[in-house]
Amino acid sequence: MNLKTFTPSLFLLLTLACSNNGDTTSTDDTAASLLYSAYGASFTPVPTGGCADSAVPTIVTGGTATFSGASYYYYFYSFTGNGATNTFNVSFTSGEADLWIGTENSVLIPTDFSQVEVRSENIGTESYSGISTTNGSTRCLVIPVTDAGTITLSVQ
Repeated sequence: MNLKTFTPSLFLLLTLACSNNGDTTSTDDTAASLLYSAYGASFTPVPTGGCADSAVPTIVTGGTATFSGASYYYYFYSFTGNGATNTFNVSFTSGEADLWIGTENSVLIPTDFSQVEVRSENIGTESYSGISTTNGSTRCLVIPVTDAGTITLSVQ
C-alpha cells in the first residue's frame, strides 16, 4: 500500500473508531439492548408499538390471558389498578417466559424500557406479589418468550 492510499484509509478508520453517533449516555434502555443483554438474542415486539399501541391487550384483576408465545418475541399487556395490592403471574404448559412490570402510568415501548420497575429472568413460573397500583393508574406488563409455548398471564 502506498502513502497516498494509506493516509486517507488511516484517517477514515480513526474517524469511525472514535465516533459515538451522538450518544453520550452510559446506559441503553431500549428493549432490544436489554433483551439482548439478558438473553443473547434479538426479539420482536407484539404489538409493535408496545403499550402505546392501540392494539395492546388489557388484563384486569382476577383476569387471565392465555396465548401461544413464539420464541424470541415479547408481548405487551396493559393493566389498570383498582387501588389493591396485586400478584402478577406468568406460567406455561410448555415453553419459557419471563415477566417485566413497568412503573405506574409509564408507557413502555420497544425503544424505551427505562421505566421497568420489576424484572425477572429466572427459569420457571414468574410471580410477583405485593405490587400496589393506584385506582385508575396503569402498569405496562412485558412478557419476553425465549422458548415457544402456551403462556398464561394472570393477575390476582
